[in-house]
Amino acid sequence: MFAVNAYGDGTHLVKFEDGKLSAATAPVKTNSSHLNGPLFFGDRIFLGNEPQNYLLIDAAEPWSIREVETEQPIGGIPTLDGKRMALTDRRNGKVIIAEVGDPEHITVKRRLDLLPATADKALFFHGKIVIPAGYAGIYWEK
Repeated sequence: MFAVNAYGDGTHLVKFEDGKLSAATAPVKTNSSHLNGPLFFGDRIFLGNEPQNYLLIDAAEPWSIREVETEQPIGGIPTLDGKRMALTDRRNGKVIIAEVGDPEHITVKRRLDLLPATADKALFFHGKIVIPAGYAGIYWEK
């Protein structure tokens, strides 16, 4: 099962069996882009969906999609390290650092703007966030 972005039509979740399409959901209206990404939280999948929510998809019942409202936009390519998440957006160099106690309660703690650099997928190294930033080099959290 994976998400397919149909751009103006929303996101479809599709499943293949034996190399053939076996099922697809009706489009879920999202503002996700191909630059957002999924993240596994145990048996659920997180998918950023700006402007004011994100999606939680139950891996056991992928057609059951829950929209979780947020106070601030949340989207980008997610990386998780325990209870901290970094979401990077290559389009605009923006980075969101969030606290994740529970997938249904993600709290944005900080926003960074790496422009004019891009913000590629973050990783955590000894508890610090490291972000490749194109020609600008590497952002390394203090």
